[in-house]
Amino acid sequence: MSAWNRRNFLITTPTNLGELLRRYLASPEACAAAPTSKVKRAQAFDKAIQRFGGGLTLTAIEKRDFRSQLYDWRDSYADRPHAAYDYIKHLNTVLNWAVDRGYMRDNPAAGLKRIKVASRANIIWTPEHIKAFREAAEPAVLQVFDIGRWTGLRLGDILALRTFQFEDGWISVTPQKTVKLGIRLGIPYYLLPPLGEVVTRLLSVEWLPQTQVLRNLVGGPWLIDNYEKKLNQVKARAGLAGENLHFHDLRGTLVTSLLEAGCTEAETGSISGHGLAQGNMRSYAARTRPLAESAYRKLAEYIGHGL
Repeated sequence: MSAWNRRNFLITTPTNLGELLRRYLASPEACAAAPTSKVKRAQAFDKAIQRFGGGLTLTAIEKRDFRSQLYDWRDSYADRPHAAYDYIKHLNTVLNWAVDRGYMRDNPAAGLKRIKVASRANIIWTPEHIKAFREAAEPAVLQVFDIGRWTGLRLGDILALRTFQFEDGWISVTPQKTVKLGIRLGIPYYLLPPLGEVVTRLLSVEWLPQTQVLRNLVGGPWLIDNYEKKLNQVKARAGLAGENLHFHDLRGTLVTSLLEAGCTEAETGSISGHGLAQGNMRSYAARTRPLAESAYRKLAEYIGHGL
């Protein structure tokens, strides 16, 4: 877009949802977002356009009954409550921005309640689940699965990893969910053979740009929705369609394995990013590399015994 056209576009007052989303994407607020946030935002906007249509007028959005339509949209993702929250959250951000800019008087998405989610603390991938999944999965799906299984990283963080974050046997990552807290993790993949094998395969390309995004190295480019659909297809082939297992449950599975391997809370948190459960030390305990190394040494010994 030329500078002249962009200036004219920026001063045009949006009249419908499609124009509003494009106007927001051209704003400094949107351009300053982190790469992972931009991917999730694009997904949310696509879903909103599919649901309501780009021609939906801002006047119609401000009508009282549109809030019930938003709840219907949220409810259509009852089986994926976290996705529902993400979609509503990003639309809410845009509508707040529109109110602040004077394009709308009210934001019908403000204060929209989340779908209540039961605790998944007791839901883990058992060795039997993992074996069945591995036997049914194609390599592109399995590589992402294995990274999640052995690092506990969330799917969005895995797909957003860049090759320069793999260095000297370590994965350095700042999880998007805790980026405001400044939590940075160092994961010593060189100490855990099954994780080291996956990383070595991914980085074995003869020439690889330092900024290559991981999702393009594992059969992608993957988006979160695309990968989750593939995951469900593999689950079906593996006979796990009826099992209440999500990718995110790999995180709890790893934490459970680390604790079973004899890791302390501090060692476990150095890999997962969790803080200490209680006590004054919670505010002071750092997620150091020696703690992470100790955690993976214990885990490697644990799984080496076939457990």
